[in-house]
Amino acid sequence: PPLFFSTPTPAPPILSGLVGSEMCIRDRGVQIQENNLFGYGKSLGASVTVGTISQIFLIDYFDPYFLDTSYQFGLQLFKREYQYIDYDRARWGGVLQFGKELNTWTFARLKYRFESIKVDDLNSVATEVLQESKDKISSVTLGLTYDTRDNFMDPSKGINSSFYIQESNSYLGANLHFTEYTASFGKYYSVIPNHTLAFTLSLIHISE
Repeated sequence: PPLFFSTPTPAPPILSGLVGSEMCIRDRGVQIQENNLFGYGKSLGASVTVGTISQIFLIDYFDPYFLDTSYQFGLQLFKREYQYIDYDRARWGGVLQFGKELNTWTFARLKYRFESIKVDDLNSVATEVLQESKDKISSVTLGLTYDTRDNFMDPSKGINSSFYIQESNSYLGANLHFTEYTASFGKYYSVIPNHTLAFTLSLIHISE
């Protein structure tokens, strides 16, 4: 979601030294996205949303050639706070990701996710369907990705498919237990010059 400021704000110092950065300023927020950090293919995104109901902070970093190797590294940190009329909800945490190129088109990935979820300040209406709670997700994800796209950022042809299994349980320190299976498939076609047609299909199954 976009981040908000009431008036346009000059580009912050983080933009200095970035190559081809994009900065979007909306009514009450700002988002910065760099898809080729310092010309090395790394991506860095940061966003802040401040609204009457929600406050959202997000930092997302990904390095496809970690330490000049065939390994990948990613890190995402977030904090989301919502103040509804009937109750408040806060979520914060992050995702740590490592990947390995198996061949030209196939990648294996390992992710660790931690998320704290708090619901409080319920009024009499909300207590009929909710209760105050403090929950934790602590999960490990394993998956494979098959990607033949000709350009990761602006593809005109190729296939992008993946399959992941995510497990959150008490052995990892979570009190929210589940197993999530995710499969996705995307196909890109070059219809006419500078125009691409794409379709995607995603399936998710969660068992508790």
